[in-house]
Amino acid sequence: MAIKVEYQSSIEVKDLEAQVQAAIECVPIEHLRGFSRIRFVDRIEDSRLPQELLKGLPALYRPKQPGLSSAFGDVALMVLQPQGLNWFKRLAAKAQLKALIAQSVMSLVAQHYLVTVSSKKKKGPEIERAVREYVERYFKVWRERQSGWRARLFRPLVPYLEKWQKSARKYQLEQARKKAGK
Repeated sequence: MAIKVEYQSSIEVKDLEAQVQAAIECVPIEHLRGFSRIRFVDRIEDSRLPQELLKGLPALYRPKQPGLSSAFGDVALMVLQPQGLNWFKRLAAKAQLKALIAQSVMSLVAQHYLVTVSSKKKKGPEIERAVREYVERYFKVWRERQSGWRARLFRPLVPYLEKWQKSARKYQLEQARKKAGK
């Protein structure tokens, strides 16, 4: 299912539509039922939300309104790629932009799926955790599809690294408990 990409931002992003389609290809097609478009804007504007919240909001899901429009999402490019930074921070932001766009698109799809399509309707604080888990699961798929030969070369080592990370975290917790107990 092709999601329509509307570009209404002053920030230039190379191959934006291809990036969005690559992120959407990672999620199951049935999760997109009823989700029509993604709109890229400089900043998100909504009169119902406080201005302080909108200032740092990277994405906003807008559910279907009866008789008006189908569900869609807004992504704020000024939040994902801030302007007026020094050259090093601009370079770092530009390097992360592709991944941030993918995560924003997946979070919009996750909100749509969990609020409208899923049989387990989630509301309140538990939806945040569910959206985060959804994005982590499908972002891992996206990252593997985007990875080059170096990532494929080191993929067999990942289970060992994760095991080492788990034991290091356990050791760190034990040391913190010992230190707190004294």
